[in-house]
Amino acid sequence: MNIGIYGGKGYLGNLIASMLAESNDVNLLERDAMDLDKLELVIDCSIPRDLHKKRIRNDYFQLMSDRLDIVEKSAIKYIYLGSFSSSNSSKSHYGRAKFKCENEVLIRGGSILRIPLVIDRKAPGSRAQELDKIVGRLPIVFLPHETMFNLKVIDPETFLHTLNELVSQVESRQPREIFVECETVSLKYLILNLPSFENKTSVNLSRPQSIMLELILRILPLGRFNNIRSLIGVRNVS
Repeated sequence: MNIGIYGGKGYLGNLIASMLAESNDVNLLERDAMDLDKLELVIDCSIPRDLHKKRIRNDYFQLMSDRLDIVEKSAIKYIYLGSFSSSNSSKSHYGRAKFKCENEVLIRGGSILRIPLVIDRKAPGSRAQELDKIVGRLPIVFLPHETMFNLKVIDPETFLHTLNELVSQVESRQPREIFVECETVSLKYLILNLPSFENKTSVNLSRPQSIMLELILRILPLGRFNNIRSLIGVRNVS
């Protein structure tokens, strides 16, 4: 199958491209690539990391609309990597933006593979890598209470297996929304297993203190922390 991948140079895109290249013709598409005529399937995992910024959101909405116009006209199968957070919560700018894009994909006849955080504990990537860098910069790490900020996670192998099944069935399936099976862990557990946490000084926060931390992350313009605000929006997702 001739497959195009938006975001193929990113963490998830690289995993996907490496797997699919074994038995398909894989094309890594630039962000503004619109020459899709020869493709049979497009997989889109090109979500901007700074989607919380208004200008970036508006540009991305227009870009998504242009892509979907071509996909519809050319009858190309389309798989969009969605997220659990935007299906369960629209509290963050990032979550609201993804929710809008995902709705448009379903309306236009595409499929959505809803995935949680893909966590490789030995070599964190994507959001886990961002969190690892933040933890690495902190002189003291404040660990939230284990009952707070429950996150859905999945290992790379399970994610790739599920995506490969969807790709193999894409010709015979109607547009649909798929939730990947996953496990739930606390943000505290995730931090404790990050490479940068080793030898760090840490303080365990009580539940009330953790709630206060959540309020601070929501209210203050914390710059580099904005990219992980959507993690806070999935607190206690079951």
